[in-house]
Amino acid sequence: MLEYTQGPLGQTTYMAKLGSDGRLLSFEQVLTSEKFASVAIQRDTKQSILATLGRPNEVVHYASVDGDVWLYRYKEQRVWDSMMHVEFDRNGVVQAMVNGPDPDRQGRQLR
Repeated sequence: MLEYTQGPLGQTTYMAKLGSDGRLLSFEQVLTSEKFASVAIQRDTKQSILATLGRPNEVVHYASVDGDVWLYRYKEQRVWDSMMHVEFDRNGVVQAMVNGPDPDRQGRQLR
């Protein structure tokens, strides 16, 4: 699996899956509402999230969360500038998914 990201402020990550012969099997934009909905709370792990969504834009720590929180910027329903927070426990298991507006893009006017 190969990962192509736009960097820390990007809203897309593409995952390319290659066959054993090196040929491209699929190429998919994975930072979507549908892909986030496929994450299984209390089952998915940091490893499975990396394989599904790629590397996060940022890793943060909140006092209210007993583990890492990975942040992913994306376009909610392909329209709204959003941020998905994937919260892990100390063992690296997903405990919650929380989305909201992307604070770095709030208040920007379209031109």
